[in-house]
Amino acid sequence: MLVHHINVVDAAVRAGVEYVVYLSIVDIEPGSPFCFAPVHAETERMLRDSGLRHVAVRASVYGEFFARWVVDATASGEIALPMGSGRVSLVSRGDVARCLIECARRRAPSVVHATGRHSYSLAEVADVAATFSRRTVEGVDIAPDEFTSQLLRQGVGPWWAYAFTSMFASVREHRFGVTTGDVVALTGRAPVEFSTSVERVLQTVQPRS
Repeated sequence: MLVHHINVVDAAVRAGVEYVVYLSIVDIEPGSPFCFAPVHAETERMLRDSGLRHVAVRASVYGEFFARWVVDATASGEIALPMGSGRVSLVSRGDVARCLIECARRRAPSVVHATGRHSYSLAEVADVAATFSRRTVEGVDIAPDEFTSQLLRQGVGPWWAYAFTSMFASVREHRFGVTTGDVVALTGRAPVEFSTSVERVLQTVQPRS
């Protein structure tokens, strides 16, 4: 991934690109356990050093992606994630796309944070799942190793099991809980609610047994 980013930045400099919109993530701090954090941090650094006019759109976790666990919980009555006391701000892919478009159109300043307007604890995620289920849904904080094993048993590939677990390690360290008003400021629209993202996903998938 980093090699690709190096090549794209170098090509943009050679081509004299006037403005770059880069999709980054909210957690790029040193020491982050999330496997993608160092790549995004380094790419942002390269853009700054390149002299290219640019904006880094730092997105939080996609609500549609996170909904996979909520969908399963509507059937099982349990959502088991290694979140600890961490919170996660969930943003829809559509809202992030609209932010990218507006940044390109307006030549936005150097950093924008694309987040939902609420950050969710594990208990609150369980409450969202319960609204789509006929049963009570319990949020269970599990150990990271147990979560990785759970993913592997479900058929998730080893690389992605590692990536998902490292993302939740970042959530657990309170690195993905930030909320901002940047989506509204850029697009003029309130962010899509996480429950709406879940509802849309539920219309297209079935819970894993």
